[in-house]
Amino acid sequence: MPYNRRWSNIKNRIYLDHVFIAGISNVKNITASKFLKKWLPLGLIAGIAGGFVSILFYLSLITFYDISAFLISKHIAFYLILPPIGFVISFLILHYAKLDNIHPMDDLIKSFHNKEDKIRKYNWIPILFASTLSLGLGGSGGPEAPVSYMSASFTNFFSGLFKNIFNFSSIDKKTFVLSSIAGALGAIFKAPFGGAIFALEIPYSHDIESGSTIPALIAGVVGYLVYGGVVGFQPLVQIPYPQYTIVWIPFFVYIILTGVIAGLVSILIIKLINANNTFLKSLKKYNILLPVFIAGSLIAYIDLFEPYISGEGENVIYSLFDMNFNWVFIKNYGALALFWVILFLVIFLISKIMSTTITLGSGMPLGIFFPSLVIGSLIGEIVGLSFHLSNIGIDILVTVGMASVLAGTTKTPIASVLIITETVGIFTASIPLALGVIVSYILTGENTMNKSQLVKKGIEIDYDILKDLKVKDACRTNILTVSIDSTIGQAREIASKEYHVVIPVVIDNENSKKKVVGIIYTESLKKTSHGFDDKNIITIMQSHFDYVDMDKNLLDAYNLMVTRDIARLIVVDSKDKFKLYGILTMSDILSILSEKIE
Repeated sequence: MPYNRRWSNIKNRIYLDHVFIAGISNVKNITASKFLKKWLPLGLIAGIAGGFVSILFYLSLITFYDISAFLISKHIAFYLILPPIGFVISFLILHYAKLDNIHPMDDLIKSFHNKEDKIRKYNWIPILFASTLSLGLGGSGGPEAPVSYMSASFTNFFSGLFKNIFNFSSIDKKTFVLSSIAGALGAIFKAPFGGAIFALEIPYSHDIESGSTIPALIAGVVGYLVYGGVVGFQPLVQIPYPQYTIVWIPFFVYIILTGVIAGLVSILIIKLINANNTFLKSLKKYNILLPVFIAGSLIAYIDLFEPYISGEGENVIYSLFDMNFNWVFIKNYGALALFWVILFLVIFLISKIMSTTITLGSGMPLGIFFPSLVIGSLIGEIVGLSFHLSNIGIDILVTVGMASVLAGTTKTPIASVLIITETVGIFTASIPLALGVIVSYILTGENTMNKSQLVKKGIEIDYDILKDLKVKDACRTNILTVSIDSTIGQAREIASKEYHVVIPVVIDNENSKKKVVGIIYTESLKKTSHGFDDKNIITIMQSHFDYVDMDKNLLDAYNLMVTRDIARLIVVDSKDKFKLYGILTMSDILSILSEKIE
């Protein structure tokens, strides 16, 4: 069917698979003082909220870790009992809270892009217990998804209050949500800048929400300070080698190889999570608890085989940095011994991938951060040992692997470099990290953990303005029309006067004034042979068309366009649904929004 090429190109460039206009930024007529007067206090509040929920998550997780360790110390059978129990109870918590199909980070992204998908203000409570219980009793996942969701849910308490105090628009609400996420991530990552950039990158796979940078940075720093004040400010991973410096160019070959392997493993992780999710969902027809029970039981046997892969797994990273394999080791123990060490690490890597993909595929409300670091560090260690690199060289590849897997799975390249740089506490690491991340990011292509990520940022819509405007305020009424009695040749002549994508076909006589009965596309006229010029216009007319009442508000019209993936609507009279009033296009909506903002 013919279509508006310009709109189609915009749609394909920005969103690829679907149309979504995200908003028009109100950047005009705003001063720095006004901006800071609003977002300095809001950034502080978002940061405090993020730090607070991160502390709650940490304390709850430590509690379940301690319970698990205590029970296992009493009897090894608890290795097999605790994970399925944890998964089942977590599922029941989510089920009765009506959150049993939740994917925290993806749902946050969907809520950010779609005003109708709201995060309820009390959701953070069941997410807190479900995530820490499943993780603390043996699951494999990261904290970034639950704490981000908890922070956004928690700050919903304040949104209604701030609407009047700070004159909140729909765009401001989105910025506040991102700021609350930045506060939580800056805290839980112990990386204020990386956490803020992660929050800005995560809504898109190839873009960043740059308009929210300052509030996100404020929240990230505040969240870090609040969280660090309770649990300490030491980096998550501390490298014991202070001589970590910029590497020689020949070493970049190993960095690129690590990035390639990390990218391939990232794709594998994403595919396995989706496959496990599909398979486990299919078991619900027998019993809703069966999928999580099976997933928990599989995790239990993996934990029994490799006890250190459960939970977040940061101890594995510490152990890898403490390993001292070098030429002295090979000389003393032989190459065969090194082979067995590498084989052990490969088995460990496979076990961690299985544990993580089963946990996340089962629907547990967890993220990928720590599993990415563990998996990436194992990749770097294996590559380094395989080429008999020095301890410093191996440590560099370990950090490159960590950042590369994180970037590959989440599509957050800038944040991944910043987070790992802040995490290891050595800023000269950024150059090799960036190279590995770029390779992994490019290799993974459109594969991502979060299906709701848009490809690029669109234009932000202020919904409050659209609600107050009518369709008749924005549509065009001086339009070309073609009579139902016209021939294709006559229609071609009318269309040549002025370019229109769509021309309404009307019955225009004394009894039926401008009664619209169909539409024709200009492209159809161009493609129709001149040999048909004597044929009636009905031959190429399309009798089905999308229309909207002239007195409907613009938000209804906009939502209709987005839902039906169209760029224009025929506007009809409110008193006579068949009488043509005009045409409304997406460009008309954007134009009137620009005028109102100015």
